[in-house]
Amino acid sequence: MDALRVVLLVAGLGLLAAVVSWAGAGQVREALNQAAGFIPLLVLCEGGRLPLESLMTRVLLGARARRLPLGVLLRAQAVFYAVSTVAPGGRLVGEVSKVALLAPHVGRLRAAAVASASQATSFFADALFGLVAAVTALVVLGVSVLSVALVVFTVTCAALGVLVVFGMQAGLPQRLVARFPRVLRAATNYRRAARAQRMLVPQAVLLLFFGRVLQAAFITIALYAVGIRFSPSLGAMTLALNMMASVLGDAIPGQVGPTAAALALSAPALGIASAAMVSVTVIVHAVQFAWAAAFGAVGFFTPRAGRAQGTA
Repeated sequence: MDALRVVLLVAGLGLLAAVVSWAGAGQVREALNQAAGFIPLLVLCEGGRLPLESLMTRVLLGARARRLPLGVLLRAQAVFYAVSTVAPGGRLVGEVSKVALLAPHVGRLRAAAVASASQATSFFADALFGLVAAVTALVVLGVSVLSVALVVFTVTCAALGVLVVFGMQAGLPQRLVARFPRVLRAATNYRRAARAQRMLVPQAVLLLFFGRVLQAAFITIALYAVGIRFSPSLGAMTLALNMMASVLGDAIPGQVGPTAAALALSAPALGIASAAMVSVTVIVHAVQFAWAAAFGAVGFFTPRAGRAQGTA
């Protein structure tokens, strides 16, 4: 499995190198040098997502949040960010790491239910941001391939959110697992926990939506830093396209390569030079990997705090 990850990472880096070469390595390097002075501001924008994600988890935990020390919550979110940024599978794999860290304090089943609610919340927040980007694209670009793609992305995210909400609370059909008592017992216990968990919390959705707004600000500033006009609408559309490409390239660690290729190909339709767009993707990856390294170091190497609260 580790060998496969290495192969996928190498393939992603190879694709990124090919995209940089196609767009013009010299132009990409020049754009990156031009953007160097904006890096601290971009790092600050990306780092602002951690407190928003932490607040979202706390909101979903409800009354159980009082059992959770702040240090444990921040540690879980730091590990979540590092894993979801670097590991194949993105947010889904990150949620698994969060469950492992929260379970000793809020209970294994409740932590799993919160992770499911977090995944649904992410889909709904992405759908909300996708809607903003799709409307923007329809106004700015009219009916085009990109605007239609953003509409499809928005509808897909909303549908996936609904699917997670109903799927997690429905549980497994008993006829399929009746012959496996342990599986049936685990499924029944999880369904009970999932039904007790609020899966759709507007406040949590808004927190993740604001996290996307921070990312859109990041993209807007990065585009300006490499010589593109300052345009929040352009930043929103670019981020939404990046989100779509990230989903398609989720099997590759960090989604390196597919996002650069997708945005480079989309750049002309947005009126942006491909080299400038590729340089923005390089900046995004560099800043995210830097935060992932920092959060990973904090999360994985700081001692665990608090006492276990059981598994219920």
